[in-house]
Amino acid sequence: MPKVSVIITSYNYGNYINKCIESCLCQCSVKKEIIVVDDHSTDNTRDILNRHYKEGHIRFVISKENMGYSACKNAGIAVSKGEYVTFIDADDILCQSSLECRVKILDENPDIDVVHGSVKILRDDSGYIRAMHQAHKLRTHPSYVNAQGVMLRRRVFEKYGLFYEPLRSKADKEYWQRIGLYKSCNKPYESIQPDPVKSKKIKNIVAFYRKHNNSMRDMRKRTPEYEAEVNRIFDERREQIKREGITRENTQWL
Repeated sequence: MPKVSVIITSYNYGNYINKCIESCLCQCSVKKEIIVVDDHSTDNTRDILNRHYKEGHIRFVISKENMGYSACKNAGIAVSKGEYVTFIDADDILCQSSLECRVKILDENPDIDVVHGSVKILRDDSGYIRAMHQAHKLRTHPSYVNAQGVMLRRRVFEKYGLFYEPLRSKADKEYWQRIGLYKSCNKPYESIQPDPVKSKKIKNIVAFYRKHNNSMRDMRKRTPEYEAEVNRIFDERREQIKREGITRENTQWL
């Protein structure tokens, strides 16, 4: 059984996904499985995944329709087998020893459910080696909870549910709030659970978060109407969890 399930979410990231997979394969000291969930890409992503699949590098889930970011994460969790779960978008890159340093914390601290490291912003088309060489030049936000830096025990999903699929934006933030993580500036979210997870922030840089013109963040039409709708869904979801708690009816479970 793998110690860690690395779930890669992808949509039309054929130009980047090979570098992402290579950075995951470089995590040699941890027994892992790499699961790619492709959200019905229309570029050359499938060809790249087929090659890695034939070479035994990955497992993959291909969506027959565009599901959205949260549904892709949930699909990956559903087929994963690792004791710990972590996520990386297909245009991003794991740093050296990214899995090892986080696994070490969880192995040595059975009471800690979530560990998250720092993430550097990568602003060009750099590959893995160049990114490592540029690490000292790139900015990071040490107190920010970035989805690419989080590793969770499987029991977190069993207790708090999966990602909320109606949210195609802010789904990570909703989940961190649901389980009791922190947001930027080290200010805790208002507690909506009587027993939030115990988490640990580490200073290690564990991933590179790539910003580019074709990123899903930049491709979305962030009109005022779009933002208002996202905020409305987010607030309604938050109030529902505060009012009802985590139930099988209002949260997807494994």
